[in-house]
Amino acid sequence: MGNRTEVNVVLELTVSDLSDVVVVGYGTRRKVNLTGSVATVTSDDLEKRTVTKSSLALQGQMSGISVRQGSGNPGNNQASLLIRGQGTFSGAGTSPLVLVDGIESSLDNVDPADISSISVLKDAASAAIFGSKAANGVILVETKSGVAGKPVISYSSYVGKDRPTFIPEMINSWEYAEVINSINPGTYSEEAIQKYKAGNDPNYPNFDHIKYLFESGKGIETKQNVSVSGGAPAARYLFSFGYFNNQAIIMKNNSERFDLRLNLDSKISEKLRFNVKLSGLMDNSKEPSSAYSSGVGGIVLGAMRNANLIPGPTPDGYWGRNETLHPEADLNSKSFVKNLAYSFYSNGQ
Repeated sequence: MGNRTEVNVVLELTVSDLSDVVVVGYGTRRKVNLTGSVATVTSDDLEKRTVTKSSLALQGQMSGISVRQGSGNPGNNQASLLIRGQGTFSGAGTSPLVLVDGIESSLDNVDPADISSISVLKDAASAAIFGSKAANGVILVETKSGVAGKPVISYSSYVGKDRPTFIPEMINSWEYAEVINSINPGTYSEEAIQKYKAGNDPNYPNFDHIKYLFESGKGIETKQNVSVSGGAPAARYLFSFGYFNNQAIIMKNNSERFDLRLNLDSKISEKLRFNVKLSGLMDNSKEPSSAYSSGVGGIVLGAMRNANLIPGPTPDGYWGRNETLHPEADLNSKSFVKNLAYSFYSNGQ
């Protein structure tokens, strides 16, 4: 320019330029400058889905990660995660390393409504900074922070109805008796078979154990979350409270969870910042106990094994012919299995 032979050009990043960033192990990087294999789910993606567990929020959201839910039992319905398939068949484990705001934790210890972003580091280059614990991949969770300005109150609510996708239709009691007679003639007399068909005698029932079991509960789940955020540019805050209640399709099988979170971000000077993140949860789940095995799984197994000719409730107040091994008797007893868990996490920097 003119008589000058040297021109210094300085580029400055604006806020809009940083809108598309990815959280990695050593800070944040713009997607265009990122060389590792990293996939991200944002809070906008999570708000479009009605998930009750954060691990389920990754289902179908990105390639290279397998999300498998092994149970629908309330309180134990979290998903197992595999990044890029089975990494080992040894006892070393296959679960990825999960860091919530820099603290090693479980993905399901965070309310989905409190999550700002989830980044999955899928290759060795991206996860190398975490060492041997990152052999199965790394999942980085960033929770929401307060926004400077007047207090903003946000509320979300969800109500769902659960029902079994399929209830197997069992053969009638008299048909079952006829099948047994074809294998072992004379086991059931013709008179007994006719009594099963008539259905007038409670000792000769046609009781569908599986249908009774899966229609015994309410099958209703509710989820609530309320948050308050605000503050000055130099001191921002976010407080949130979450509540989840799941009444399963099987009676006495339920779960209740409370989540609390407080995130504080302070700017003391241009070179000094102070952030505090506190969170806690209480998870209380119950399930009916069983004489077959521990928990509701034994009751389901027992109901599947019982033919329709085995009575349900009898006039004398008993269940079936062997009350101690009758799944409906276990279901209506006063005993249950209770699991109560408390967790508290804090992080300051």
